[in-house]
Amino acid sequence: SVWNNPHVLILDEPTNYLDRDSLGALAGAIKDFKGGVLMVSHHLEFTEALCTETWLVEGGRVQPLNQPSEYGDSAGLEWTQLEEMVDAGGNTVKVKQNKVEL
Repeated sequence: SVWNNPHVLILDEPTNYLDRDSLGALAGAIKDFKGGVLMVSHHLEFTEALCTETWLVEGGRVQPLNQPSEYGDSAGLEWTQLEEMVDAGGNTVKVKQNKVEL
């Protein structure tokens, strides 16, 4: 069963309310896990010790911070905002544009 042997773990703020011993146990379990892990956390020390790749989500933008060298330099990437997109129901939806501060 997938639940007994997952390939991916998605953890939302896994360090909340954990004491130091529990943090250590969680870190060890994540390191030993053979699948992929997606983690949302504000605990910088914890994520720096475990994550090979970090993405900053802030102000409606996503920015890669420490991508592995095999991904190449992402500094040259250009992001463009979509004007419209198609949702899961097949409907074309206009994308709300961010306000530009002058």
